[in-house]
Amino acid sequence: MMHPLISVIIPVYKVEAYIAKCVDSVLSQTYANIEIILVDDGSPDGCYKICEDYVQKDHRVKVIHKENGGLSSARNAGLDIARGEYIGFVDSDDYIAADMYQKLLEAIKKEKADLAICDTVVIYEKEDVEVYKPLKDETLNKFEAFEALLDGFNVITVWNKLYSKHIFKNLRFPDGRIHEDEFIVHRVFNACAKIVTISDKLYYYVKRQGGIMLSGYTLKRLDAWYAFYDRYLFFRDNVDKRQAKIVYRCCYEIIMTALQKIDMSVSENKKVISTLFWRTFFGLLRNGDLRAGKLLLVKIKGIYSFLKNIRSYALFISYESCRKLQKKVKQKRIIIFNIPEHGNIGDIAIAVAEYLNLSDYIKQEQICQITNKVYLSCFKHFYKSITNNDVIMIHGGGFLGTLWISEEEICRDIIQRFPDNKIIIFPQTIYFEDSEYGKEQLEISKNIWQSHRNLYVCLRERNSYEFVIENMVGGNFNNAYLIPDIVLYLNKSLPNLEREGVLFCFRKDKEKVFSEHDFTRLTKTVLELKESIVISDTVIDKPVRLKEHEAEFEKKINEFKSAKLVITDRLHGMIFAAITGTPCIAFNNLSKKVEGVYDFIDYLDYIVFVQSIDEALQYMERLLNMGRQKYDNAPLMPYFRLLAQLVEENV
Repeated sequence: MMHPLISVIIPVYKVEAYIAKCVDSVLSQTYANIEIILVDDGSPDGCYKICEDYVQKDHRVKVIHKENGGLSSARNAGLDIARGEYIGFVDSDDYIAADMYQKLLEAIKKEKADLAICDTVVIYEKEDVEVYKPLKDETLNKFEAFEALLDGFNVITVWNKLYSKHIFKNLRFPDGRIHEDEFIVHRVFNACAKIVTISDKLYYYVKRQGGIMLSGYTLKRLDAWYAFYDRYLFFRDNVDKRQAKIVYRCCYEIIMTALQKIDMSVSENKKVISTLFWRTFFGLLRNGDLRAGKLLLVKIKGIYSFLKNIRSYALFISYESCRKLQKKVKQKRIIIFNIPEHGNIGDIAIAVAEYLNLSDYIKQEQICQITNKVYLSCFKHFYKSITNNDVIMIHGGGFLGTLWISEEEICRDIIQRFPDNKIIIFPQTIYFEDSEYGKEQLEISKNIWQSHRNLYVCLRERNSYEFVIENMVGGNFNNAYLIPDIVLYLNKSLPNLEREGVLFCFRKDKEKVFSEHDFTRLTKTVLELKESIVISDTVIDKPVRLKEHEAEFEKKINEFKSAKLVITDRLHGMIFAAITGTPCIAFNNLSKKVEGVYDFIDYLDYIVFVQSIDEALQYMERLLNMGRQKYDNAPLMPYFRLLAQLVEENV
């Protein structure tokens, strides 16, 4: 379309003195093919009539009158009826240059971009004009735009932009929040392949004396904390760990400001601030920002006496682990990094199996387990206690690659920090997505692996092994080994428990491939066979501390041992069934690791791997009638002896 329609959404609330200047500036645009959507958000002043007058005055103006729901609610209401191919937002007490949308649209067309951003002039009532850090004329991909978010006022705000409508297909502003721009801008950028910025100052942002952001500091201002925390999680999981840490610093700054400006003698204030304080504090420790953590501590009286009562949590565990490591410095040690303390019992089982496997041929006092939290928060406290003679091992699982990028980055960090140590990665799955981002991340990891002189990587299925041989071997790195998931080292088929029913164990995260329709068909068949159904998962909704690992693992194992049949798409659902002698139907998942690990245990006739629901239904009755089985892992022991040899060479 030569002249695509632009929908301009203007929320309206208590702005009768300003709205005319705002709407007139939009109606006066040199680009004429626009629709203006005025959203009267229950304004109690004369805005209702002003909006209706504009509808009569110009056919391009529409109005929505609604109950007051806040700025986000108003913008969402406008988005719901917008017809334009492009979307713009203007706040009703601001105004825009006559050629703003024409220039933004021209920039989008020229660069084939999804989003265009212009520069802004900030005007304080009865004060001088202030110009923020200027924008440049440039084109960015979404990752460059994420970088710009770290210090750019102009790239954060919602109103100095022209958006392709597809950006808002599955995106809306958070109802009931202020700082709504901060909540969504990273998700806006994530929906864009290309973003263009222009240096022209075309949007006039008026800061009024009675505006929300210039009024007193209240708990509502802490919406910013939640916005930045959401962005931190997004950056951590999808973008870059370094940038995530910078974003998290904003959470720290917000809490520091709140402690200075909010009356802590008010019970509700104290409760809210206290909750966010501790979340921020422990987040700083996880990110290794100990200096900021200490500064935050001194802001609350009595903090040190409080810390004495949290011996089971982050600080105490961290410093106890550091002290334990330092105490053993005179011996050669096996130091296992990145031990989990989350609720994935599959990962917990791996940690248990790793420790028990090593304990069979190495003295337990030589084994040190360093949790993920301890590594991230207290590394500098134990770094000097590690000698070049120590063997560094990295916890196994399925986190190498882009599927769980934050874990991949920790692995990279460990490899780079110990260039002179022997490093062994317990059996892993590796998966890099087939995209430009995936290729970039693969290149980073490959360079790190090939730079290390003594790195040994164990892969737990053939796809991962062949991927590493094809893509990672080179330079100093040529030590890749095909070794089964370490949990298969354990045998839990005894003692016997009474068995009944069918246990369903299916993924709910981004690796799932199972549909609701599939689930319904399975359920119907099981019930027709007059069997009860138990819904379980290898993930529980609470963290599992290091000292709780074995107990929680045994609890989950007993669930599987009590079933007549397990049906699962979880790798450790299949493995738990195998080691407990429980018949099992296993489906694949996104990274194909279930299929890969099944190749090691296909000799177990009570474990069946299937590609479809129809195939699963054919096996169900036979497996239900098999009864209790005995797990035999003798065919796998040569692999585990190879792993032992890798470790024993240095110990």
